[in-house]
Amino acid sequence: MGLRRPVADAFTYVAEIDGEFAGYCYVAAPTKDPALGEDVAELAAMYIDPEHWRQGVGRELMEAALNRLRELPYAEAILWTFEQNERAVAFYERHGWAKDGAARIHVRSGEPAIRMRRALR
Repeated sequence: MGLRRPVADAFTYVAEIDGEFAGYCYVAAPTKDPALGEDVAELAAMYIDPEHWRQGVGRELMEAALNRLRELPYAEAILWTFEQNERAVAFYERHGWAKDGAARIHVRSGEPAIRMRRALR
């Protein structure tokens, strides 16, 4: 389940520049948190190779993922990011995401994470 075997409407996009890996995003649709409802998707992973930061790779992946979600029956999307990752938080805010007040401790790292949301319609 997930990245290796997507379920439901989940998908992964991979970005390349000149045939080289530049980044990827994985969307769980519906979200991995069933309490949020069937009409909520989740940007579960977004990674851009640091060598390709500030080249538009993240923006292109984000736009492609959001456009695909708009074609599916989802009204909203969420994501989790590390609270202290100011670069990521600023990136998501520039793309219409907003903190919704939910927070948790990331299981593997022990670091605080925050949830962000954005409407798809």
